Amino acid sequence: MTTAAAIDVQCAPSASRATRQPKHTCAACYAQTRDVVTAICGASCPAIFCRDCFLRFLQIQVASHMTGIVRGVACPICIRPVSFRRLRALAPKATSIGDLQAAVVTAVSVCCPACHCTKSLLPNVTKSKSVEAHLDGTLHNAAELLATQLPASVQALAPVLLDRCSAYSRYEVSAQDLFGCVRRQIPLRLLLDQTLTVLVRMFGDVERQARLYLCWRQHSPFTATMCCKHDICFACKTSGHHEGEPCGALQVDAAMAQCPHCAVYLTKGDGCDSVQCFCGGSFSWATEARKFADEYVRSRINPRVFPKVLAFLRRRVQQRRFRATVLPSLLAATERRALRRLDTLLPVPRCLRSALLQAVYRRRYRTIVLDMPVHLLQWRIAMAAKRSEMIHWIGLAKLVSEARSSGRAPVRRTTTKKKPAPVPASVQRIVQRASSFVAKPVPVPLPVPPQVATCAYLPQTMNSRKRPFART
Repeated sequence: MTTAAAIDVQCAPSASRATRQPKHTCAACYAQTRDVVTAICGASCPAIFCRDCFLRFLQIQVASHMTGIVRGVACPICIRPVSFRRLRALAPKATSIGDLQAAVVTAVSVCCPACHCTKSLLPNVTKSKSVEAHLDGTLHNAAELLATQLPASVQALAPVLLDRCSAYSRYEVSAQDLFGCVRRQIPLRLLLDQTLTVLVRMFGDVERQARLYLCWRQHSPFTATMCCKHDICFACKTSGHHEGEPCGALQVDAAMAQCPHCAVYLTKGDGCDSVQCFCGGSFSWATEARKFADEYVRSRINPRVFPKVLAFLRRRVQQRRFRATVLPSLLAATERRALRRLDTLLPVPRCLRSALLQAVYRRRYRTIVLDMPVHLLQWRIAMAAKRSEMIHWIGLAKLVSEARSSGRAPVRRTTTKKKPAPVPASVQRIVQRASSFVAKPVPVPLPVPPQVATCAYLPQTMNSRKRPFART
């Protein structure tokens, strides 16, 4: 015997047993009657209502229901949600349950731009293959059935998804929790839409279907109608998919927020921040109002500029992290790499090491020692030229100073062009000596090379009292 049949037997006793059952007191009208409805939200529910009061309760729920809002029915005693399937088992002949289901379907219905007919976006459900049938025990291969309907890349997640859907059907988790779980498991948008389409079709309860569908369309509003397969935006109820463009102009008020349970827009007049929506969900007004304002500002940003700004900010963050993390450790990493290279050379045989050292010595000898006379000769020639020029200017300065002291103008000795000074004999000897070292002529004098400056005997030659050049 299934659960639904058991509920029917409990709530609708036969006429032969009605006389033997004790009378109960109705919690609403306090009347003594045997035709009562018990266990409204579960086996442990203490609610006891006569059938007339229970039917009146359902009629009040229909009258107070607002169009466009997904609202379930809660137990009047335990304040726990009750599924439409259980309500149908408690009151099989009540027409109010059908009206409640129709009101829920209205919240997920849109007018098709092609045929101009208002149709629901919820898919048809085979109740024998639903999650509720799996919970009742009438469907034994629910995981295999779900795996065959899912895409091939996510079929391995069928047992996990079935467990989460079962908890959602028992009102143990919310639609946001179920959607977040599926989104974490399947981050790709195309696979996510295909998986959610299958999961929505798995629920036989219209209220469970509608809540999950609304939560899905809050993050992915672009869909198609069930009748003509025409593209629409579920958020602004317009034709086509305006990718990268925000929805139609919305007059945003400072006291406006969106319900996280049914996605309806609400405005606040006064009162505290603890708000209960018409769908029965409770939330903090300050938190949802701030979130709604941020989402509205984000939707008004030009979608072509925003990725460029994000790319620029990512580059700046990477540069800052590189300077803070990589550069300080670069020197240590270079030292470790050099040490590792040296470690590979340590076990080299001694003969090979000595041969390498001799090769290094010969190369340094060729590049430094053999060219030393040439560099030294160039330096001496440059110093001799500077010294002769300095002596010339010193003599001219003496002549000018003597003329100023005597009060007479300096007299030039000759009016003809002065002949260049003869090359000193010491310089001629140096040039002749240099011809034995190099076959080519001596280049233009250069400054003191680093090889000469580092020699041990060069400072002694420069600082010695003996002058290397003859005075001219």
